[in-house]
Amino acid sequence: MEEERTALPKNFRIGISGSAKIRGRTGGGTTPFSFAPNFHYSTLILTLIINSVMNRAIYRIIDANFNRSREAIRVIEEFCRFALNCAPLTKRAKQLRHELCGCIDKLDASQLISSRDTEGDVGVGQKVDNQLKRTNLKDCFTAACKRLTEALRALAETTQTLNPSVAQTIEKLRYATYTLEKDIVTFSDTTEKFKSVKLYVIITSNSAAEIISLTQH
Repeated sequence: MEEERTALPKNFRIGISGSAKIRGRTGGGTTPFSFAPNFHYSTLILTLIINSVMNRAIYRIIDANFNRSREAIRVIEEFCRFALNCAPLTKRAKQLRHELCGCIDKLDASQLISSRDTEGDVGVGQKVDNQLKRTNLKDCFTAACKRLTEALRALAETTQTLNPSVAQTIEKLRYATYTLEKDIVTFSDTTEKFKSVKLYVIITSNSAAEIISLTQH
């Protein structure tokens, strides 16, 4: 039996362009039929839909990594403030946080908030072994530094699609973070080494050989 085909009305529109073929039987399941509608969509409308979805995804990524960055900087700042008692390093961490906030303020704040979907985030709750394993404050600091640079890289990549100037500034902040981390580690290691020192001796001499000789006794 020849298959019958029925076309959908011209004003029928759904999701994406393509075609579908549906088979079945009519007359109580005795007569086969084939229904093959062709779906036609406006390229402009389809492009707008895709762009809207991708734009929301970009803002979701920015929002998540901005929050992650601020939280990581706060941990670094508190480490410098309360563990190292170092005002200059604390100030640099705080300045880094404020500069980052200033960058993100140049984006659409309403888009960031409206795009947030914590309940629908498939990454929420996913963990790996030893992800939150910390034995001391130094571990907390180290993890925060790694988390910060990763988040800043993600921010630099995604903000490039919205505001290249913001992306360039964030990239500079990422390199500033590497320098800050090095300076904190250097200061922390030096402080740790001299914690147990109870006596300091100052030796002066015009002869380098004499100083070396005295320190060896």
